[in-house]
Amino acid sequence: MARIMRAALAALLVAGLAGTAQAERRVALVIGNSAYRNTAALANPSHDAADVAAKLRSLGFEVIERADLDKQGMDNAFREFAHAQRGADATLFYYAGHAMQFGGVNYLVPVDATLADEADLPYEMAKLDDVVADMSRANGVRMVMLDACRDNPLEDKLKQGLATTRSMAVTRGLARIPRTHGLLVAYSTQPGEVAADGGGRNSPFTAAFLNHVDTPGLEVGPLFRRVAADVNRETDGKQTPELSVSLLGEFYFAGEAPAPQTTAVEPANAEPESVVLPPASTPAAAVERWLTTIQVDGRSYTCVNETQPNGRYRMSDGCPAPLAGETGWGEITPDGAWRMRADNGRVDFGTLEVRDADHIVVHSTGGTSEWVRLATPAK
Repeated sequence: MARIMRAALAALLVAGLAGTAQAERRVALVIGNSAYRNTAALANPSHDAADVAAKLRSLGFEVIERADLDKQGMDNAFREFAHAQRGADATLFYYAGHAMQFGGVNYLVPVDATLADEADLPYEMAKLDDVVADMSRANGVRMVMLDACRDNPLEDKLKQGLATTRSMAVTRGLARIPRTHGLLVAYSTQPGEVAADGGGRNSPFTAAFLNHVDTPGLEVGPLFRRVAADVNRETDGKQTPELSVSLLGEFYFAGEAPAPQTTAVEPANAEPESVVLPPASTPAAAVERWLTTIQVDGRSYTCVNETQPNGRYRMSDGCPAPLAGETGWGEITPDGAWRMRADNGRVDFGTLEVRDADHIVVHSTGGTSEWVRLATPAK
């Protein structure tokens, strides 16, 4: 329990990002399924996949790009990817389209799926676990991006074909992929939730990724936290992506790793003993929402925290039990250190680097993480 509570106080630790991994050979499989024949067609996945594939090629990836695949086509793409990634230093699997889970197992939906009952699952659906398992052939960083979980009428059809007790196994959205060393999984929304397809050319998740992926010197963990912040803001708080990180080194899509920061930067006009986190740009009487990463018992969670002008904080949306609802206060000490204390008296320290009004980097004993300001949805 003490270990869990200390993780709650830090609220800013990065999971397993130490050392540097500079990829030499990068391989990606990019699939976008839009033209569904037996369920709702989707406007954006084919565009999303095409734009992601083009961007990855510009960043040095060998890309296998596919669109509107039936079951046989998905099996063939998985096989080609399995062969191509052998010996690669970095691999990435990106999928946009319909997806679902049944009995805790995640399935990607080919464009020809009909799905009358559960007996059809292994014959009509593509099992996500299969492609994740194949990625173990790579030597280095493995990344999975799932811009899925759009509203899927096939889920309702499957439920109707099952007995009442069995229909409970059909669950909205995707289940979390088990943590494996060297694997990063970026979900377009929280497990069990539905993601937006988007009103423009790209979904909110893919649009945010395209906006940040070629930023020089931006490590993959902070990159996806910025993606999550953009999606939350774009959807007025209705959608918040989740990031699961178990990397043993750092990875940069573009550019070199930035020079290490060794000196804390104190916010302007800081006052001894009672400087609020976030810094003085917070409006009076405002509640600010910040996206952070929390590591609990070796697992990384994306979590939203709320801070107030009086220095109080509250662990909010997406925090794992028993961290949800935890309260306390934070301050910057006169020597420039960061300190957070829960109401039960436990204390954690670190140093601050204030980038701007919307980004704060915290260096602590467990690693480095970023607070990214989120949109506050209208009440």
